[in-house]
Amino acid sequence: MSRKKTYIFFVTLCKNIFCVLALLCFAIGLFAQNESGKKLSPAKWQELTKDLDYSGAPPPESEEDLQMRRDSTDMFGDFEIQQQRSRSTGSPFGAGIFKVVAIIFLVAVVTAIIWFLLKEGSGAPDEKTDGPAITLENIEENIHETDLERFIREAKEKGDFALAMRLYYLAVIKELSLRKIIKWKRDKTNGEYLRELRSSDYFANFREITNIFERVWYGGGTIDRGGFAVIEPKFRDFVNILQQKK
Repeated sequence: MSRKKTYIFFVTLCKNIFCVLALLCFAIGLFAQNESGKKLSPAKWQELTKDLDYSGAPPPESEEDLQMRRDSTDMFGDFEIQQQRSRSTGSPFGAGIFKVVAIIFLVAVVTAIIWFLLKEGSGAPDEKTDGPAITLENIEENIHETDLERFIREAKEKGDFALAMRLYYLAVIKELSLRKIIKWKRDKTNGEYLRELRSSDYFANFREITNIFERVWYGGGTIDRGGFAVIEPKFRDFVNILQQKK
């Protein structure tokens, strides 16, 4: 996936998360408001108390009953005060749910951001924005867009030192082309590049690495880790010299 498409997907994901959580908050708010607004209607109260008779005088209370009533008054008085505080600050149920929703939203956004960063970090750095993925098979057709350093590193890790040398040679061609020292063409030969560089200050270096490359790549020569350690600085230093040229 290209960076542009990944960015669009990330933004769309965040919008969808926000919309879903906003609807959830709205629904919870309505429910909490409905719950806090429920009251016992006068008609319902009449229906519940129609069989009760308050005409007779109540019997005298014992000392034990009086003490229990005092305790109950204190307990329910504190409860009423707490209820009044809850009503003044809003529904505790709704407030608790809103906190949960806020935490879920924050976790979802952080997760999306982490996923986006990991996706960007794991994407192939040599990938073109809207083109096919670059591989060893089509690397020469896309030499200017290719991250040759990554391919060189992978070849060395696999112990394919002949391939690593070829990739170094392509890196030299790429740098010469980017700086308009040569005119790159897919079907151009190494000899043509040499003739093109004959009057250049880079001719001697390029001729040296060309001889090494052709002797190994086309001449059937072999190269092991020790041999590669000897010739790698010649290719790497030449690439660095070209990269420092403005």
